[in-house]
Amino acid sequence: MDYEIRTLSSLEDFTEHERLQREIWGSDQIDVPVNLLMASARHGAVLLGALVDHRMVGILYGFPALTNGHLHHHSHMLGVLPPYRRFGIGLALKLRQREIVRAQGLDEITWTVDPLEVGNNLFNFGRLGVVCDTYIVNAYGEMADALNRGLPSDRLEVRWNVRAELPRASRKISPHATQITAVTYGEDGLPGPQRVAELAGGECLVTLPRDHRTVRQADADLALRWRLRLRQDFTEAFEAGYALAGCVEQVGHGCYILSKPGE
Repeated sequence: MDYEIRTLSSLEDFTEHERLQREIWGSDQIDVPVNLLMASARHGAVLLGALVDHRMVGILYGFPALTNGHLHHHSHMLGVLPPYRRFGIGLALKLRQREIVRAQGLDEITWTVDPLEVGNNLFNFGRLGVVCDTYIVNAYGEMADALNRGLPSDRLEVRWNVRAELPRASRKISPHATQITAVTYGEDGLPGPQRVAELAGGECLVTLPRDHRTVRQADADLALRWRLRLRQDFTEAFEAGYALAGCVEQVGHGCYILSKPGE
């Protein structure tokens, strides 16, 4: 599929960006309105659109950020309309963002990701090479859009070194890794979480369903159990000095790799 990635700069561009926010996330509520897009575009924000046949089908929005005295870029939003996913548009948007941020003299991009969204994190960790040691409980409060409503908006905050090379392959799992959370199937055939071991050694694994949206549609309480299970796993691991270094697919499940330097 042929597409174009370009910087957005006009009122017409920003109005279309706002329209796509509604369509991609399935909500009448606007996360970033036109007036804020216009103001931030004048002051270092990165606003990109992906176009197919002159129609915008993907959007990206990020802005300069200062965290604990560290100046970096924070990527707040990236989305592609469903029919245009899996054609490399998301990767192209991120690579153009990286190019612009590097030209601004910055070294790092941060953004938040839902740990339940395995597909997104296979991309973030496997294709881009992000790392993570920060878990934010209910990062955005209650969210009303179709993708997020009904669950606490817990997020991992990942960091992307824009000066580093992209990974050539996904991180491999050590044969000595400790599995701390596994997937177990109940009589109803749905995948549930089970804590099977405590944190130990230099590498630990957290396994979860590959498609949490199917789980949520089938059993909202089970989806919440997964949210709370991962909340405990990641907060404990980060407090113990582990970092989230990879996400891989394993026998139809997602698998997060927690690594502790020096062990």
